[in-house]
Amino acid sequence: MSEPSLPQMVLVTRGPEGVAATPYTPVDARPSDPYVRQRLAAAGRAEIVTEYSAAPQRPPSYPARLPFLPDRPVFTTETRDGGMSPGARWPCASRDEASAVRAAVERASIEAGWVAVPSLRMPAPHGPSAARVLLREDLAWVLLTADAGRGAVVQLLEVPRRVLRERAF
Repeated sequence: MSEPSLPQMVLVTRGPEGVAATPYTPVDARPSDPYVRQRLAAAGRAEIVTEYSAAPQRPPSYPARLPFLPDRPVFTTETRDGGMSPGARWPCASRDEASAVRAAVERASIEAGWVAVPSLRMPAPHGPSAARVLLREDLAWVLLTADAGRGAVVQLLEVPRRVLRERAF
């Protein structure tokens, strides 16, 4: 019996020049990390998205600088050349679950030396709510919660700290 095929991903963007679609294709047909469900690379770009199954401890290939939550599935984004900041997304079945996941990500980040800065706010890209900001050295982590159908997604974006000065209000 063969394994069910995993969904493929296409990023659709709209801009002044119209609509563009970026397909993602599988890399590592048989990854050595048992918790990697799939690893996809963006066509023509260095971006790699990795889907991890829930794991009791940090998987061997999980990015060292990102917070890890035991027993939670997660998608990470990195680049081969380091040209893009890493990020992570935790899918959740409900907004309440997303609140608990976001709090756990914040706790794990603080334990790793990040500082939560309640006075710094950054607008969420698709709504009026403010995102949670954590700082360490010259970097900032922005934690967002976005609705996703009946569920929600907690997203961690890493940006240079100077971006907060340029965009925050």
